[in-house]
Amino acid sequence: IVSYSSKYDIGRMQVQGPGPNFPNFTAEENQGKQLFFQTIPNGGGACFGCHTTEAFISANPGPQNNGLDATTTDPGAGTTFPGNPIFDGRFKTSSLRNIELTAPYMHDGRFATLEDVVEHYNSGIQAHPTLSAALTDNNGNPVQLNFTTAEKAALVAFLKTLTDNSVAAEPKWSDPFAAVLPIELLSFSGKTAENGILLEWRTAGEINNHFFTIEKSKDGIAWETLATMDGAGNTSQLKNYAFLDRNPLAGNQYYRILQTDYDGTGTFLNTIAVAWNQTKYLISIYPNPSSDQIVMDWGQYSIADRLDIYIYDASGELVKTTNLTGVNKQSINISSLQKGVYIMQIYKNGKPEQSIKFMKI
Repeated sequence: IVSYSSKYDIGRMQVQGPGPNFPNFTAEENQGKQLFFQTIPNGGGACFGCHTTEAFISANPGPQNNGLDATTTDPGAGTTFPGNPIFDGRFKTSSLRNIELTAPYMHDGRFATLEDVVEHYNSGIQAHPTLSAALTDNNGNPVQLNFTTAEKAALVAFLKTLTDNSVAAEPKWSDPFAAVLPIELLSFSGKTAENGILLEWRTAGEINNHFFTIEKSKDGIAWETLATMDGAGNTSQLKNYAFLDRNPLAGNQYYRILQTDYDGTGTFLNTIAVAWNQTKYLISIYPNPSSDQIVMDWGQYSIADRLDIYIYDASGELVKTTNLTGVNKQSINISSLQKGVYIMQIYKNGKPEQSIKFMKI
């Protein structure tokens, strides 16, 4: 089971390596990431020394002693190698992915919270004879990180960015004997098309499937609803679905599908990332729905031509006009509009360029 939709993964895709600040992280989360990757002499915790890979497991296959006790209370790997005391009190280095969801912590569950775990490495490492060399100073004594309260909180905040709730809630990873899953999803993909990004998914069976909701995000955190589509109800036949996002953003965007039963129960089926790198700009608006302001955004592209904006209500009556030029993002005040559905018609140099539906709430 591969976790790939955590906040860390989304940020990691936007930079060249794990070192730079992630644009989707808070200042505290970026500080915690820095402490995680930095060496101890440089003020960090050197956590990356043991949780080395992008899976946050050790590149060293051997078990380690992380200084929980000064004497051997649980032999760990020493049970397998009783004649070799170097293995006493050593255990496998676990992955940190979804660590927020897997309390209690350590091999014996002695720590209830991530704060307890961080404090152990900050001030509680014991001088066991097989203590990992990575946790000792130049004199062979247990390291003392002496992190401040704010630094410890930042490190915990970073660890929580490794949580992938989509994996945790994914029906296909749940107990197959606990309940009948409403959808057997065979595939969900996205690709660039002439007029936008085409999303396609296929099901092998559906039970009480009322409808699908297609959602989109710029950062994988804040989501907007693009559309809903009727499900097949109850069927054992293969079903193919498709939706065209006519307003993709420059660069990566994220899509997910929410499946809703007739009783209102909802289940997220999957999350994918799709890149839009077309040279032609397509304008997106957000938030949608909105109560007061909507932002028109055409990503990295600038517009030299004048754009005239006409907003029509559901009856076709023109209710607002404005124009744009020389920018690539601008807010439009819609607070004076009545609640309801509107069509924004965009003209470039007097010719229709694009139309976007939005809702005022």
